[in-house]
Amino acid sequence: MSQPVVISLFDASGTWFVPYRQAGYEVIQVDLLLGVDVLAWNYRDVPIHLIAGVLAAPPCTDFAASGAQYWAEKDRNGDTARSVLLVRRTLELWTTSATESGSGSGRLRIPWGGWTSAYPN
Repeated sequence: MSQPVVISLFDASGTWFVPYRQAGYEVIQVDLLLGVDVLAWNYRDVPIHLIAGVLAAPPCTDFAASGAQYWAEKDRNGDTARSVLLVRRTLELWTTSATESGSGSGRLRIPWGGWTSAYPN
C-alpha cells in the first residue's frame, strides 16, 4: 500500500467511492453487508499518512429527518444505540480534511470540534 487511500464506510453498493478510485486512490470499502464490520475492522493497519479521506454514511434512517417516523421504535429496540456506536467508531477515523458525512438534515450534528446527537447516550 503506497498510494493515497480513501476509506469508504457503510457503502455496500460501492458507487460513492468510484470517482476516487478513477482518480487513482486506493479504496478500502468497509460495510457489514460485505462481511467487514466497522466495529471490528482494524483501521490502524492503514498508515495514517496515506489516508486521504474518509467517506461515511451511517444508517441514515436512525438520524435523518426522513426517518423521523421510525425514531421512537428504533430508540426502543436499540437500533439507534447501535448506530450511535457506529458513528463513534467512524469518528475515530475522522482524522483528515477530505471527509464527508451523509446524514443530511436530522438529529446527527458533526460541528467542528466534536459531534452531538439529539439521541441520549
